[in-house]
Amino acid sequence: MDDILVGDKERIKQGICLFLEENTEDISLAYLLKSLVKSGKIKASTRYMTFHCAIEQFSQRHYGHDIPQKRYGEIKELTLNSPQRGSSYTKAKRIIDRWTDYFANNG
Repeated sequence: MDDILVGDKERIKQGICLFLEENTEDISLAYLLKSLVKSGKIKASTRYMTFHCAIEQFSQRHYGHDIPQKRYGEIKELTLNSPQRGSSYTKAKRIIDRWTDYFANNG
C-alpha cells in the first residue's frame, strides 16, 4: 500500500480504514480510488487492479473486482459535475466528493 500512496501515508491509511468501515460494498472501492486520485493521495498512474490487490492485503478482506473495476472505468474520466444520470451517479458523486475532501485535508 505504501508504494502507491502519496503524502502522510499513516493518515491516509487511517482514512482508508474509515472509508471501508462505512462503505462495505465491493463497488465502493472504485469510489475510494477516485477520491484518492482526485485528492492527489495516490500515484495517478495506479491501475485499478494494483489498487485492488493493495486494499485486499491492507484490509485482510477479499473483495470482488469485476464490478468495481468496471465502475472505475466508467467514472475515471467523469468530472461528476454534469447533471447526473440517475441515483447511482448521485450516490457516487456524494461519496467521492466527501472522501476527496477528507483525504485532501487528512494526508
